Amino acid sequence: MMLNFSSTQIRNQLYQLNRKKLLSVKNLNDALTSISIPPTASQWQHFIDHFLLWLGSVLVTIGGMFFFAYNWTALGKFTKFAMLEVIILALMIWAVSWGWKKLSGRIALLVAASSVGVLLAVIGQAYHSSADSYQLFLFWSIALIPWAIIARFIGLWVMILILLNVSTFFYWQQYSDYSVRIWFTFGSLYLINTTAFFISLLVIKHRAWLSQLTYIATLFCLTILYLDSLFNTDSMNWYSSIFLYYPVFIGISIYYFQYKQRDILCLASNALSMITCISVTTVYIADVDSAGLIILQGLWVVAQASIASYWLRHIAKQWQLSS
Repeated sequence: MMLNFSSTQIRNQLYQLNRKKLLSVKNLNDALTSISIPPTASQWQHFIDHFLLWLGSVLVTIGGMFFFAYNWTALGKFTKFAMLEVIILALMIWAVSWGWKKLSGRIALLVAASSVGVLLAVIGQAYHSSADSYQLFLFWSIALIPWAIIARFIGLWVMILILLNVSTFFYWQQYSDYSVRIWFTFGSLYLINTTAFFISLLVIKHRAWLSQLTYIATLFCLTILYLDSLFNTDSMNWYSSIFLYYPVFIGISIYYFQYKQRDILCLASNALSMITCISVTTVYIADVDSAGLIILQGLWVVAQASIASYWLRHIAKQWQLSS
């Protein structure tokens, strides 16, 4: 039977052998070098090449946006359209010619997708469409769906998810009553990101960072809902259901990320959310208003952080021993 170990697990085992005096410093360094820890010169060159390519693309995109912003009044309506359409067409040709699987082609796709949003904004301004903010981001996300399907590029799907989140946020900020605005806003965002999380688990299994991103977004929305229900005196009766749902959600997610899909980042996010909710709930119940209680509350937060840190280290050590 062949055992597969990650470079991090091998590195930890080597350091453990060194601490037990079973491996000399020289042999430790030789072993780390053999598994490319620290990175070799070619790996550094690869990293710097990719980093500079991403940095240059971001700077070019921002520069293009500032160019339009500065010369907005000096450019004619059709000049704006022509320049943006030429840029998008050139980037698409570049992506197709270089290949969507290569980094340069994917960056060209992302820059072109960003330019689509600028083009939609220019159309709205030129024809005074009086469209709401949420409509811009909604139509932008819809326009990118065929691109993502054809290119099969996960970066475009992440961009669509971000645009949907922004569109939903602006929609409820504009069309909901103030007393329920936070609940409708973050409740909708919770449903969107939860759906994206389950899709990332069931469909895109080889992208761990995507499930981490969507889960953290989901947990953030749920934490905001909990805090709003705690302090919102105008809440409806069904708001109190969050106080039952939140611990159930946290318990299930801790079990899943500890035993089913090991993920220390998601567990740490759960710990941070629990510390926030427990600390704020304590402040709400105790009605902290004196200096002594504030100091005790600070010590309570430090104690929770220490317990969470010990718990996470214990889990990481268990995973290391069982691997």
